[in-house]
Amino acid sequence: MESRVSRLESDVANIRADVTEMKTDIRNLRVSIDDVKQSIAALALRMEQSLAARRIARVVDRIWWLLIAGAMLGVMARGFQWI
Repeated sequence: MESRVSRLESDVANIRADVTEMKTDIRNLRVSIDDVKQSIAALALRMEQSLAARRIARVVDRIWWLLIAGAMLGVMARGFQWI
């Protein structure tokens, strides 16, 4: 009976050690997850800023093409003597 109790005590000690290791691993995993969340948030912010810059560039491009089209129509109107 005494040998069984000592064996159980050693098994419980091993289980406690394993649980302690698991707790440490879980804490490290939480830190890693927090880092990943911060990285994703930073990436989302950069993408949002990039898209805002592209929208402004598209507006400028549209204005430029409207000016070019207006100039071409003006040249055509002069050439066909519409004005």
